[in-house]
Amino acid sequence: MLHISPSTMNGYLNDKRQPDFDLVMKMANALNVSVDYLFGGECGDKPVLSESELALLTSFRRMPPEQQKVFMALAKMLADSSGKK
Repeated sequence: MLHISPSTMNGYLNDKRQPDFDLVMKMANALNVSVDYLFGGECGDKPVLSESELALLTSFRRMPPEQQKVFMALAKMLADSSGKK
């Protein structure tokens, strides 16, 4: 899943190395937790993302960069028009 060698994982567990940010993000996604949770933060009783938020994020990540830009502009426009902060 994450393709981490045993020696690399041993380095992480023994504080001899630190994973880069991309790997931390992959770990959090694989475990369905927040990066904050991986670093000792609280997750609470409810999931970090709701099912609809996770579905939205998954769809966004499948889009090519140009579609992501359009999506972000549309999302901002809708959020701004709702009047909620």
